[in-house]
Amino acid sequence: MCSTSSNKLRPLQGSTFGAELIPNVSARALVTDVERDPKPVLDAFYEAHGLMVIKAMHDINDDPSLLVRLSRLFGPEVENYHKTLTPERLIHSQVPEVIVISNLPPMSFPVPDQPDPPTMPDGQLPMQFPHRKGWHTDQSFRRPPPDVSLFYAVQPSPKGQGQTLYADGTAAYSSLSREMQQTVAGLSAIHAIPWTGRGEDAVRAGEIPAPLEPHQASQAQPIVRIHPVTGQPALYLCEEGLVGLDPGARGRHGHRGRTAPAVV
Repeated sequence: MCSTSSNKLRPLQGSTFGAELIPNVSARALVTDVERDPKPVLDAFYEAHGLMVIKAMHDINDDPSLLVRLSRLFGPEVENYHKTLTPERLIHSQVPEVIVISNLPPMSFPVPDQPDPPTMPDGQLPMQFPHRKGWHTDQSFRRPPPDVSLFYAVQPSPKGQGQTLYADGTAAYSSLSREMQQTVAGLSAIHAIPWTGRGEDAVRAGEIPAPLEPHQASQAQPIVRIHPVTGQPALYLCEEGLVGLDPGARGRHGHRGRTAPAVV
């Protein structure tokens, strides 16, 4: 375990990657602290392959702008959701850079179905398609796609009921055979915005795609992206948005873009 100012950092317990930040101060003081000296937290974040859990951030309940301030640690451009096609009911009423995802009104997202089977014979959660669907990289169809997503849980799911999982794209790439790494190195995939009639299920059902803004059109992304800070290659894939392969297409490598805060 290491410390940064009055806060402590340690590897994420029970995981093969990730870090946990344990604040000894309020969320407001923590955000001010990392704004003053972001390097220790950023170094730990990159060393942990891009996954960090920060606990006891309760001040965000009363001041959601703290989430936006924290997101600017990773890049200055934070998107105003009023300037997108995001439904108004999903945009935070006071902080338009925050999208609210909830199964409560007015958002009323349906509770996702459990995978089938909900657990494997060894009791572990299923990880592979088709038992586990929905693996994706947030807004990978965007130009440029976000650098990072921040989530704040107002009311966490009861233990054993949450279905949010994280995958290490760097480890996934390194686990490929050298032959497969060479095969995917020159490939790009077409990523499409979901919920607009462009996903696999919608296409099979014959849905008519909804019109999009120019910056939301489907685009090719490299299957292997190089991290702009660490220089490590990682798989960049999306189960719902992957609709084709184009060996000649090239996406953006290592481009720094938007961050995407969300309250859930």
